[in-house]
Amino acid sequence: MRRKTNAKKLRQALERIKEWLGKVSSRKIREITETLKAKLQGHGNYYGVIGNSRGLGNFWHRVETVLFQWANRRSQRKSYTWPGFRKMLERLGLRCPKVAESPYQQPTPNWF
Repeated sequence: MRRKTNAKKLRQALERIKEWLGKVSSRKIREITETLKAKLQGHGNYYGVIGNSRGLGNFWHRVETVLFQWANRRSQRKSYTWPGFRKMLERLGLRCPKVAESPYQQPTPNWF
């Protein structure tokens, strides 16, 4: 049995990211990325189950696209290309969330 992120929940999470970016667009990029890291980590912790790495990758790709559009809309002089944008993300430490679930979890005994 494979588990995957519900499409409706994926869209809702992406809409929340878009709304949040619209609200904080005037803040410094460092500030925004620190909060975004926490949001992505939380998403990865909740949806990062075995068998859902494709769903996490899909979510990351969509967030990356939204960030790219937002960054290019932020300034008329400093437009990013995809290679330059990915370098900036790497420098800021933003990465795709990973599967958080361990494949071998020890069952807890009932006698405690």
